Amino acid sequence: MAVTFSSSSTATNIFDVGKYTVELVSVEPHKCTSSHPPPKPLLIATPSEGGVFPIFLFLHGYLFYNSFYSQLIQHIASHGFIVVAPQCSRGRCN
Repeated sequence: MAVTFSSSSTATNIFDVGKYTVELVSVEPHKCTSSHPPPKPLLIATPSEGGVFPIFLFLHGYLFYNSFYSQLIQHIASHGFIVVAPQCSRGRCN
């Protein structure tokens, strides 16, 4: 007995850079001119092209800065996600 699979879609390697160019923005609460600034500093990566994209909340973990993960955050965004990474301190993002 033989089992064969066929698919019309092509597989994507997650390690390849995605099809979108990316903008990386750092938002500091004390520098924000909005009437509702974010409670924590944010690192946001978004596809440069217009469109509707899902949001990926990236909680980086213990003692590192969110900017330490900027390459990974940009890589995820290149695959069509808006990545929001709040700066957590001492493992706390609240």
